[in-house]
Amino acid sequence: MPAVPFDTHAVVQELVHLGFPIQQAEGLSAVLLRAMANQDYATKADIAAVRADLTEARLGLELKIESLRGELHSEIKPLKWGMAVVVGGVISLVIKTFLHL
Repeated sequence: MPAVPFDTHAVVQELVHLGFPIQQAEGLSAVLLRAMANQDYATKADIAAVRADLTEARLGLELKIESLRGELHSEIKPLKWGMAVVVGGVISLVIKTFLHL
């Protein structure tokens, strides 16, 4: 059975009204029904489930990013102080060098 509504009786009636012989109309309706039944359509429920999964994944990623941001901040803080000490040392050496000239 197709995933989309397909009224074979209405199709046959329309085709007969357009001048198709009843056997051709019924055959064409059957062919269309089989073609549609072989399609893999997403239903509204399928789309809603994917949206829910994506929302859950996004929230999980946001939590992970916040966690990593906190860890990164705590790891960078000592590096900032270390760089400040190094830069201070270089500045003092430069000043010391120019004072001796």
